[in-house]
Amino acid sequence: MYDLLIKNGLIVDGTGKEAYPADIGITGERIAGIGALDEKKAAAVIDAHGRMVVPGFIEPHSHVDMTVLFHPSAESYLMQGVTTVVAGNCGHAMAPMGDQVYRTAVDADRKMTEKLNPEFFGVLPPMFLEQEKAAPLLKELYGLDLDWHSLEEFMDKCSSLPIDCNIALLAGHSAIRNAVMGMDCRRTASPEEISRMEELMRECMQQGAFGFSTGRDPSYESSVYADDEEIIRLLKIVREYDGIFTSHTANFVNGAFDRMSGYEEFFRQAKASSVKANISHLQLESEGGDRNEAVAEAKKLIRYIEKMESEGVDLTYDVMPVADVSFVMCPYLASVFAPFVRMLGSRQRFAECLAAADFRKMIRVVTESGMLPSADTRHSDGIFGRLSVMECRDAGLTGSLVSDLAKAENRDVLEYAMDLLMRDPDTKCGMSFQSCREAYDILIYHRLAMPCIDNSSSDKDADYSLCPELPEYPAPLYLSSMPCYILNSRFSSLEETIRHMTGMVADRFGIEARGVLKEGNYADIVVIDMNSLNSYENDWAERRYPDGIDYVIVNGKVTVHHLKHTGAAAGRMLRKR
Repeated sequence: MYDLLIKNGLIVDGTGKEAYPADIGITGERIAGIGALDEKKAAAVIDAHGRMVVPGFIEPHSHVDMTVLFHPSAESYLMQGVTTVVAGNCGHAMAPMGDQVYRTAVDADRKMTEKLNPEFFGVLPPMFLEQEKAAPLLKELYGLDLDWHSLEEFMDKCSSLPIDCNIALLAGHSAIRNAVMGMDCRRTASPEEISRMEELMRECMQQGAFGFSTGRDPSYESSVYADDEEIIRLLKIVREYDGIFTSHTANFVNGAFDRMSGYEEFFRQAKASSVKANISHLQLESEGGDRNEAVAEAKKLIRYIEKMESEGVDLTYDVMPVADVSFVMCPYLASVFAPFVRMLGSRQRFAECLAAADFRKMIRVVTESGMLPSADTRHSDGIFGRLSVMECRDAGLTGSLVSDLAKAENRDVLEYAMDLLMRDPDTKCGMSFQSCREAYDILIYHRLAMPCIDNSSSDKDADYSLCPELPEYPAPLYLSSMPCYILNSRFSSLEETIRHMTGMVADRFGIEARGVLKEGNYADIVVIDMNSLNSYENDWAERRYPDGIDYVIVNGKVTVHHLKHTGAAAGRMLRKR
């Protein structure tokens, strides 16, 4: 007797093999049969006639571990067919945890970090806080006890929650460093400290971590302070357990923008440790630039990666399948000037103050001092070169970039933006897509690539803002990336596209019995109506989940039924065996 039977579907099994018609029978958490099955032997039946049945998508680069304690239901992932996420990326894992440092969940506990480190012009909240200050606020604001140390203890804590996605954890480099070095981590580690890190690394792998992640940009504390010796010593332990090395590679070297040097460092470390390696969210240097320049760079980057492969590096990479990678949707143009709006209390009051010349001068001084870099238009169009007007009292401006409107009037871009807000403080904008869509497709649909989303645990209506006047919602890419990847695929077959989203990811990260539809595997399954599949990654007017994801089944339980979340809470914390 099957608990659930999926009848009449077209099976795309995640291996790349040709699709075939069959039924799938599920008993408990696992697939019990595939073939022509008798629906009379099933407690419940899903008729998948005319639909594609695929393994649940696996997201190789998420930060769900940083927010799962606040939002255990990863609805934005589930609604696009993701049933398993790899978390602990960029070195930002929430475990292991020492006695001094609390690794902050940047989106979820912004209210707490704001209380402890009040700043109007802080570009990013701090990556970590003093634990003795953070713990009482976590309890006060969210009812959370800061009561774990090891990776295993953190997984046990998460397992006590009604989680909806399967979560596979990486051991984060910054978390390990913070656990060993405490608040005194902004420096090179001593030999004794590295030895203690090695002990923690081994402990994490023994407790079920799937690998190890680093974050090498200046703000990615404290991984950025490590040298090659430290990272390579930790990677050699990862290699012993057949784990994977993932890295947010350095974009800045010695203060200068230099992504290629970051990639070179990554491959140097991977070669020295002979570890399986994956570059996190591969990106181009020429984003937003000339189309031909971006395409040329993408081809050059692919040649470099293939060269590293030919030299023996066991590598893949993940990449966001949407050219524009803005992380939040701030619908109001006034969000560019958020610190001033927060000080004044409303968009309307900010607009009134823009009539004063000295107030405008203050904005320019603050901007050019580096405290509001997105609005600095001295050497470029700043953020205004990517914001198109969606809604404005002057309907004739709709659809145009703010920077283009300024140039059409031969105006300074920053001054034009302030004028626009003075006339209409409720002006709404959307993020324009980059001119390098074609270049990103070269990266996204390469044989070594896997689609990633780089999201945390949330839903489409999550508001990350600290100011009700300026809401910040998850960007459209966080809601529709996987369907977008399917719809825009350049692979030779749909079967190969699905493999890159499922079986390939499971194989690279060592996630057993998932990613492929076969008897005995866990029943993580998505039923897709390809005729109605639609992604809304370009839709900045409203937040919408994709159409066509009819059913999402996690560990045998129907978790999404035609855009409705069932609350099944069937997710699991996974452990590498």
